[in-house]
Amino acid sequence: MFRLIFLAFFAFLPGCTQIIDTYHSSDYIEINDYDTRLKMSYLSRGIQSSYDQDALAIKLQGSELTQNWINNKRTSLLPVLAQASTDIAVQQIGSSLGSTIGTSMMGAGFVLNSFMNGSFDYVGQAFLPEKFQGEKLETAEQAHAALIRFTEQKVRLLAERIGWSFECSYGCDGPTQSYVLRRGNGKPLSDRYLYTTENVMVFAHIKPLLKVAPDDVINALLDFPVKWKTAPGFTYIIEFYSDPIFNKGNQLVLKFQDDLNSLVGLSRGHYFKKNRAGHDFLRAFHSTPYTFFADKFSRALYYDGVEYSFTVLPAAIRVNKFVSEEIYLTN
Repeated sequence: MFRLIFLAFFAFLPGCTQIIDTYHSSDYIEINDYDTRLKMSYLSRGIQSSYDQDALAIKLQGSELTQNWINNKRTSLLPVLAQASTDIAVQQIGSSLGSTIGTSMMGAGFVLNSFMNGSFDYVGQAFLPEKFQGEKLETAEQAHAALIRFTEQKVRLLAERIGWSFECSYGCDGPTQSYVLRRGNGKPLSDRYLYTTENVMVFAHIKPLLKVAPDDVINALLDFPVKWKTAPGFTYIIEFYSDPIFNKGNQLVLKFQDDLNSLVGLSRGHYFKKNRAGHDFLRAFHSTPYTFFADKFSRALYYDGVEYSFTVLPAAIRVNKFVSEEIYLTN
């Protein structure tokens, strides 16, 4: 306790390195680009209420971004959009009133089926193009294997970035994995952080991928043609934990937990994402257009190297700011 008070006192003295554990209001910058707010709100839609998701769907279908995509694809989706709008109004899919407006169901997921029930506290998803890292992904199994390899590469690159050792402790090459990053003789984490650690455990669970329809709206929102994606929801899970527990042989302690749907639960320390260092680890890992993570409690979305923030009050387009601070990790 004394150390925390001591650090907090000296953090703001002139000439001292500022000790940080959370972002300050001055670190958040308003997003002026409407399309960016729309895109990021769509990615993180699973943490919104069903009502706000419906409102977002209406804004999405009427956006210039979406309309330009429709025109460029030369796809006749207007009857579908009209039906979707009617369905939203009557709260059901395929209503008789909607059918009188447009009977084609091509791309109905454009507005409704890609949305969720708003019950998620966390949302994470992955997207892959047809050709990825030199390989043409022709089957869901190929795409799943490619995403598993990519995930390990991202963790390994993160370890190299901070100069720590990397080891796979469970599930190597499988859909459920755990890794350990150990400082050893490497650099300590930045002294700008209030809370640091000597070891970090990474837990990954990668669910199977689905083939993306050509008229899926995700292709209007991301900057590459998406061929494969994990299902909407928390289907690409990457979690960072500090101070993992090791046995006498210096191996990570693992525990199987039935209440996690047969996933591998780990005996672990602090949930790292609750502090600034953890935020930076998440930003560094998701410095890619292929994956994202959103947290309802932290009101944070990590995508393509940026941390976005949500409004406090519910809204259709909820993402409104981004963090301007750089990623520190080490000194």
